[in-house]
Amino acid sequence: MPYVPNTQIVRGMTGAPGPTGATGPTGPAGPQGADFVLTSSPIAGATTFTVNAIPPGLQVGAYVAIDSYTTECEVRKVTNISSLTLTVSALTFAHASGNTVLLITEESLSASVFGAFGTGSDEHAALQQAIYQTCAIGGLWLDGGGSARTYSVTQPLVLVSGSKLRNIVLSAATGGGGFAATEPPNAMLMLSQGSVVSFTASAATDVFTTTPNHGLPGNSGLIFQGASMPGGITAGKLYYARDRTASTFKVSLTSTGPAIDISSDGSGTVFCEVLSLAKCFLEDVYVKGNSVVGLSGLAANLQQPAYLNKFRADDCPAYGMNIGGQQAVFYNTELTGVGLAGIVLGGPGVDSAQFMWFFGTDIEGFNDSIYVDTGGAHSCLFDGVHIEALSSTGSCFHLAHEANMMTFSNVQFSGGSVDQAVLKVDTGFTTKSGYILTSILVSGWSTPGLLMVDDQDRGVAIDAWGDVRNYLNHASAVPSPTSQTYLDPSPNVVVRPDGGKLMYGAQVVTESSLHIQPGTTQSGDQITARDTSGNRISGFNKAGVLFTERNTVPADGDLVAGELTFWLDDTNGACKAMFKAKQADGTVRTGSVNLT
Repeated sequence: MPYVPNTQIVRGMTGAPGPTGATGPTGPAGPQGADFVLTSSPIAGATTFTVNAIPPGLQVGAYVAIDSYTTECEVRKVTNISSLTLTVSALTFAHASGNTVLLITEESLSASVFGAFGTGSDEHAALQQAIYQTCAIGGLWLDGGGSARTYSVTQPLVLVSGSKLRNIVLSAATGGGGFAATEPPNAMLMLSQGSVVSFTASAATDVFTTTPNHGLPGNSGLIFQGASMPGGITAGKLYYARDRTASTFKVSLTSTGPAIDISSDGSGTVFCEVLSLAKCFLEDVYVKGNSVVGLSGLAANLQQPAYLNKFRADDCPAYGMNIGGQQAVFYNTELTGVGLAGIVLGGPGVDSAQFMWFFGTDIEGFNDSIYVDTGGAHSCLFDGVHIEALSSTGSCFHLAHEANMMTFSNVQFSGGSVDQAVLKVDTGFTTKSGYILTSILVSGWSTPGLLMVDDQDRGVAIDAWGDVRNYLNHASAVPSPTSQTYLDPSPNVVVRPDGGKLMYGAQVVTESSLHIQPGTTQSGDQITARDTSGNRISGFNKAGVLFTERNTVPADGDLVAGELTFWLDDTNGACKAMFKAKQADGTVRTGSVNLT
């Protein structure tokens, strides 16, 4: 059994020293004492068992672990000790004579314990029970061991609030008896805040009755588990409670939908308040979706404190992570081979994602890498992160809903298609406040690097709090920063037409609001303005000289009072610089200068 150093786990005793010889030295120590093992075979539900020896120091109120190596390591509180008989809280699994018994003292409740072993083909039930038990004890990690044990599961695992998992690989079972096609927000790991209770369901009334009372607030999420599901209910699928009393409810497919018709009676266990705010701790957890249709890696409404360290989701056709809530930290997270998006912020079934911090993370998505859904996002940080969109129509950061105060620092955006965008904003979100991008590298684009565009080719408005620093395009060498108050060399920032704008420098006092300097090998313009067809119209060339390529007369309505515009009449032999202005009273004036 693995455990944290300096814990007080007892596993066997050293024999006493041998007797002193007549004239010789003291004899060697006796042999290692045997493990404390069961001498009876208690069944599931038993509260007493006998052992071959009482672990030293064992007292009422301490904890013992029964390590069967076939189902799970059960941790139980001792309520009575009589000779070699221990009375504990009821066992969940049957255990055989010879199973090891370990003492876990009060000081060692942070010890790691082995999880379920299950049957091999489906270890969901045993692992789910182990998650619930270790969390109920408090302070215990469910640990798969140093080799990161792999568990085959056929339905989502529900993490009760405070769950701690590490060194675990979850592999979605496929084929017969495997995961059925699901839809978001279903995921391999789903976080829950509420109680875990038994239920019965009646086909005559469509009513579920729980023992004890469920304690559900509002139309909370539910997940049912067991071998005798009611007709019309799928084990592991997310449902919502409605028509609640203290001990009953009906269920719906959505939080506001109609009650489901139950076609046959059933019973089992129900996890309450799924996707409500809760905390969890994951370390070295690897989730394999194995291309099961509609499956995501993790769905959670995270509550502080919560953290994920070295979490990986791979081959999940829906999302790597669908997260909401507040104040969670992600270290060394890897989301690869996922379908719709690597990370969804504020996605199906969860709240707005606020104060989420990502460090040293690799985020990929065949469509979008990071997708802000209807829940929205606020005050999130991505530092030391690689973000890659793999689809020809995808984007690295796609806003389908409001997202404010987003910071990208030391980030590489990667792609490979002219249709992709680093930042993409859907129609209707015209104010995106507080975007900060610093030390950004964009690679893999044949078009200019930082492309901020919505589905109607409007630019993203970065307001007066916005900041873009040390930005490099994919073709330039890394220059030394020349200022922290304006854009560095070779910015290659593109802002699309039709109302889009890039506002920069409103907080700057002594420096230029917008400073643009060409790279040493630059051949393109510093600033280019184009028409709706993408034709080059005007701008500043690589030397910073103003130019126009417009050769047609602008409409009077294109000017406002007090405005002047110019264009070029490029008629051979009669080339002219043409001017049009609208004076204060709105009268249009024109003029020209012959060019020789």
